[in-house]
Amino acid sequence: MRSQLALLGLIALIAIPCSKSLAEESGPEFRYDLSQTLNFEATKTPARPGVSPDGTMRAVVDFKMIRVLSVADGKLLHEFATPNRAMSPTFSADQKRLVYADCTGNLACKSTVYLRDLETGKEATVGDCYGITLRFAFSGDGKRLAMVSMYGPILALIPKQRFGKQVAGEIAIFDLENNRELFHTAYQGPGNAVENEAARQLLPIEITLNDDGSTLLVAAPSGVVHVLDIDQPHKRFSATVPKKFPKE
Repeated sequence: MRSQLALLGLIALIAIPCSKSLAEESGPEFRYDLSQTLNFEATKTPARPGVSPDGTMRAVVDFKMIRVLSVADGKLLHEFATPNRAMSPTFSADQKRLVYADCTGNLACKSTVYLRDLETGKEATVGDCYGITLRFAFSGDGKRLAMVSMYGPILALIPKQRFGKQVAGEIAIFDLENNRELFHTAYQGPGNAVENEAARQLLPIEITLNDDGSTLLVAAPSGVVHVLDIDQPHKRFSATVPKKFPKE
């Protein structure tokens, strides 16, 4: 045991001057700016449909009813009725508000978006789009909201006949402070994603806004990623990334 401690002490004595000499030498000339480095550590928990950012609450949809429950003990925290079929309830970053889509129509769903203050029960209409709502995403500051919808096979026939293109759903951005729509577009793809696994790979099910809501990132399981400047939508970047890292 004593010999091991002596050996460790000797290594430490050798390491100290070595580290000093390495720091004092000029070494490689790094060309990057440390203030501009990238950090892939998550700084916040991304919104998941039905689960609060801190994981303490969950929103459950029961057709025309939404219930907010405590994850720890299942205690009912909030409960309210919705006009029609509710879907995709999503908490804001501060967990004080809940956004959800309300679907009307039997063959073709039109989703009206509602934003509810959980404490006061006050509710406001944000906007609407056609199709079943897949995802919502708040900006970090809570001032903007993004949504993506998916057409069903019947609704998808209408733009195919009218425009000659296979449209699969819509993407919209809303300004919550001024209650107005900022951006609205559609994405192409087969209109039978509900029944077709290959078609589901083309659905933009991952969306996120940056902190001030000026940039939208949309990604599909296919690996295709689109980054859009919301205030200047023609400025966009698109790329395809590997769905899985290659095995060594």
